[in-house]
Amino acid sequence: MIPTDELSFLKGIRMASLATDKNGNKTIQFKAANRRRKTIRLGPVPLAMAKSVKFRVEILAAAAITGHAIDDGTARWLNEIDGILRDKLVAVGLVAEREAVTVGELLDLYDKARPDVKRATKIVYGHTMRCLREFLGNSKPLRDVTPADAEAWRIWLEQNQKLSLSTARRRAGIAKQFFRWAVRKRLVEESPFADLKSGDQVNDSKDYFITRADAQKVLDACNSDEWQMIFALSRFGGLRCPSEHLGLRWGDIDWARNRITVHSPKTEHHAGGASRVIPLFPELRVLLERMFDQAAPGTEFVITKSREPGVNWRTTLLKIIARAGLKPWPKLFANLRATRATELAGQFPGHVAAEWLGHSTLIAQKHYWQTTDTDFEKAAATPLDSALQNPVQPGCDNPGLSTPARASRSAEASKNKEDFAPSRTLAHLGKTPLMGGGGLEPTTSTV
Repeated sequence: MIPTDELSFLKGIRMASLATDKNGNKTIQFKAANRRRKTIRLGPVPLAMAKSVKFRVEILAAAAITGHAIDDGTARWLNEIDGILRDKLVAVGLVAEREAVTVGELLDLYDKARPDVKRATKIVYGHTMRCLREFLGNSKPLRDVTPADAEAWRIWLEQNQKLSLSTARRRAGIAKQFFRWAVRKRLVEESPFADLKSGDQVNDSKDYFITRADAQKVLDACNSDEWQMIFALSRFGGLRCPSEHLGLRWGDIDWARNRITVHSPKTEHHAGGASRVIPLFPELRVLLERMFDQAAPGTEFVITKSREPGVNWRTTLLKIIARAGLKPWPKLFANLRATRATELAGQFPGHVAAEWLGHSTLIAQKHYWQTTDTDFEKAAATPLDSALQNPVQPGCDNPGLSTPARASRSAEASKNKEDFAPSRTLAHLGKTPLMGGGGLEPTTSTV
């Protein structure tokens, strides 16, 4: 670093001059170490900015003459200036040309700079990093990555890696995040991924509504109370799996007020998103009571055995579904949560259902709420306009239906009523199904 006394001496010498032409363009001139005059053209920048640059130019010129290192403030300034100004300083020999950062170095730097991200997020980032390294190459300079490379990479994700459009777009969004960070750190002037289409792509073809009948089959096929609890928390509590399951403590359950506090690692960085309160639904209470009675004194968490490292919940659930005689549905745990979101939205106001699930109504509409077969059946069975204009009084026949047809519909209605009636045998869970013919919850309008 240049000693203070030498800096004071140099300040007495006119190391650099600042000039402004009639058009407002600023120019800095200084004498280099070889005594030759050099010029830096700044253009029509504000005078205060031009004076600031002149001050740094004098320090850099002095360092070149004396052979001393620059001060910390100037070093930070060099790291923060944009690429255009730095190139001008390189052109006049005041700073060395920055060594080009490679794709591999960027990804390593980003990974080290984000110790704050959770383990699951690191895994997601890792998938995108692996794909970038494989396609672009670790040694490719960032400045050589073009928008055409970015577009080719996204296409490669779908065609070569066989990723769905939704997954490919999510990884494109993460890649854009990496390169935005590179721009902020002045590692590259602009991001080649900036215009790449990204974000969640809704894929309705993977939506699946898990009926209460199928849910009961899965519960019956579970070989432990804990796995019945894991499944029920997903299907009837709407919890995010596995983070919210693993965070559930016995102290989070308010038995007297019938409420459960759910801790949400996914949304804790949002204001008020660290936790939410949901009802202690009947479908959950009967299982929780049984597990609580069996828990050893001092047990903190509801889920204990399945929280060990290396436990694969997806694999276990697939085995349970196979034992239940069912075909696995897409997005195993996500569709359990979506099914519950749909049920609650049919029975309660949308904002209430969304709050219990821990997301906005907009997110619920985009990713969770589904149209079920029952919705179609109900709409087809009752002509809404006719029903409003000509309401049928109790006991009146519908002249449009034959007696056999009326009898058939009556039988079907009775069957549906039984399907959706709350179970009355919960107290005998050990010997009878967890849910009755239609489950444990009051009738809803969408299931």
